[in-house]
Amino acid sequence: GRADNVINTGGVKVHPEIIEPKIAKVLSTASLARRFYIAAKPDDRLGEKVVLVLEGIKVKDEAFLLELLKRELPAYNNPTEIIYVSKIEFTDTGKLIRMTF
Repeated sequence: GRADNVINTGGVKVHPEIIEPKIAKVLSTASLARRFYIAAKPDDRLGEKVVLVLEGIKVKDEAFLLELLKRELPAYNNPTEIIYVSKIEFTDTGKLIRMTF
């Protein structure tokens, strides 16, 4: 993954580009065909925490989705929160614009 996208959570380095394909499989299994990405959010205890940025309206059973992700992803790679955005933006060349929180 790109060095500028690395999330440092409790001293563990999380590379979004590595875990996003795993998340895509979980979302597909849960019939959630939406655009998404992983981002960092400041955290007092960990420095940064991993969050899932999901396009569209709120998922009905958010806790269940987070639990599915927790089962499939390595420790510290699990999103602890879901942030919803109306539209995920891309550059003119098609690269994802990762918002910071």
